[in-house]
Amino acid sequence: MNDLKQELDCALELAEAAGALILEKRPTALKNVREKSGNEGPVTEADLAADALIRKGLKSAFPNDTVITEETWSGTGNLPQEERLWFIDPLDGTSDFARGGPDYVVMIGFCRASQPVMGVVYHPVTQTFWWGAQPSNQERATAFKRSGGRKTPLKVRAFQEDQAAVLVSRSHPSKTIDALLNELRLHERITRGSVGLKGGAIAEGEGDIYMSATNKIKVWDTCAPQAILEASGGKMTGLLGAPLSYNKTAAHPIGVLAASASAHRHYLPRIEHLWALRQA
Repeated sequence: MNDLKQELDCALELAEAAGALILEKRPTALKNVREKSGNEGPVTEADLAADALIRKGLKSAFPNDTVITEETWSGTGNLPQEERLWFIDPLDGTSDFARGGPDYVVMIGFCRASQPVMGVVYHPVTQTFWWGAQPSNQERATAFKRSGGRKTPLKVRAFQEDQAAVLVSRSHPSKTIDALLNELRLHERITRGSVGLKGGAIAEGEGDIYMSATNKIKVWDTCAPQAILEASGGKMTGLLGAPLSYNKTAAHPIGVLAASASAHRHYLPRIEHLWALRQA
């Protein structure tokens, strides 16, 4: 039996409930968008309400677990050194949400021994789920998409360099990334407004790679997508290949590189080389 079944079932239920609450609060939330301190982006009452709902649900189901969310973590030091950690982004893509756009999701990720092993991403607008789990027993990792009542396995597509497509940000354009993409000759671009949606697109074979050079991406942005992507045959690391840490600071220091395993192997040495040239 999958030893993550209870965690997955709970995360699916809470993500759907949070998504419904976000849609309910959207009309009033859009009228009261405010900026967080420290240039950390916008926040609305929908973010806060979804955050509270998920925290309450997880604490009820797993009272001994530690739950860290975007809206409640204010620490500047290292994250807790716990065996079981939940990382929550109750509304990933708030910038797009605040403009009235559709590219936002609920993300619930679970780490065991500092490794993402289960993740749920839910798109309230289309009622679409992406989820993945990597049990510690002998069962294989599993990843699925569910939309319109249809459940399909997630699997990254076979990598072909001449047909490679890159996921790019709708809300956070980057001159550094644009230059890297041009140098890598990655010209087919798919725009998405959330890290969760970008990861889901790679996991289901719509695209091949996503990269970011910012130090603004946090553990709650990557935990769920990493678990899903890696359960579907992909890989997520820092931009220069370092493993993403879930027991140090909340921010990942040098961006993110998410791709199918083959695309990750292909592009990483070239990214490292180009990055070194740019820093010289």
